[in-house]
Amino acid sequence: MRPVVYTTEELVRGFDEHRVLTLEQVKGFLGTPVKMTALRKLCALDYLSSYSHTGRYYTLKQVARWDGYGLWVHKGVRFSRHGSLLETLSWLIEQSSDGRFASELEDMVRVRVQEALRTLYRRERVFRHQIGSQYLYVSVESGTTQLERRQAEAEKASLGEPDEPHLAAFLDTLNEKQRRLYAGFESLRLGHGGDAVAARRTGLNVKTVARGRKELQAGDISLERIRAEGAGRPRTKKKP
Repeated sequence: MRPVVYTTEELVRGFDEHRVLTLEQVKGFLGTPVKMTALRKLCALDYLSSYSHTGRYYTLKQVARWDGYGLWVHKGVRFSRHGSLLETLSWLIEQSSDGRFASELEDMVRVRVQEALRTLYRRERVFRHQIGSQYLYVSVESGTTQLERRQAEAEKASLGEPDEPHLAAFLDTLNEKQRRLYAGFESLRLGHGGDAVAARRTGLNVKTVARGRKELQAGDISLERIRAEGAGRPRTKKKP
């Protein structure tokens, strides 16, 4: 008895009609109940599995309509021309000019990315730098340039030049510790390398900025020990 030969013509027509199929549908179009046969026939085609829905859906690359990032969604099922979620996130980070925050990546791929990013980081496929309360994910090859660009953007958005009238006027209203704490806060917000950036913007010494940052991190923000001008114990007058 000759073995049954399963052809892919009906399967291709099924993808053309429905665009996205489950494994059960793939087996139905092939006319086989065997999972391994269905997967083997899929491998003979230029197929992709979804990065959403735990990869339960399949499509053909020729069927998809990719956006500028190589992503496609059909009836809520998401695919990437780069393959898995790991490969997609890696590509998006590599191609970025200034790295990607997890929140930015989630806006793009529309699924949770934290665990996948941790996996990429553990495997040293991406690097990360803390900026404020978030991690900026950068590529292994050009991560330094990406980080510098992101810091420059944050610096431009958050602080004016040291001689900018509004910032200078604001700093003049603060006492010594308040200026130090403000600069320390901006350093924390900027993340890696923030001491130098905040020092340049505020005109303070970089060691002063670092001190303010450490005081904030330690919760030492009391201003009671700062003596106002003219305050304190009055000078004793000499008796004639």
